[in-house]
Amino acid sequence: MNTPIGFDNAVQAGRAWQTAAQKIQSLSFDAASELMNLQVQAASRQAEAMLTFGREVQAVRDPEAFLGVVAKVPEAAGEHLESALELGRNVAVSVAKHVEIAQDYLQEQAGHIAAVVGNGLATSPASPEKATAKA
Repeated sequence: MNTPIGFDNAVQAGRAWQTAAQKIQSLSFDAASELMNLQVQAASRQAEAMLTFGREVQAVRDPEAFLGVVAKVPEAAGEHLESALELGRNVAVSVAKHVEIAQDYLQEQAGHIAAVVGNGLATSPASPEKATAKA
């Protein structure tokens, strides 16, 4: 079956965009998985720290020991804050990495699509550029 060159090029461009969309979707799943993993790790560390602190409080038998445990609260809060900051940094790095990969891939696909569409315009007999060139 004979089809116009422009139609074939449009189909090729559509397939290239579909491939790009599937790749971006895959990257999105990878990014979401990585971010969820980072959050689970941070929550796990915080839960472990809270359990340790709770056990220390339960083990207290006299007022001096209780004051020693209470004195650890600012340090523990600082550790929680540092853990939250580390999570934030890791999330930012992960998101930036996946955005960069997606941008690079989209630029590559856009170049392929432009080449396909450009070839169609250059070789299509009904091309406006050819009509202008003949006139």
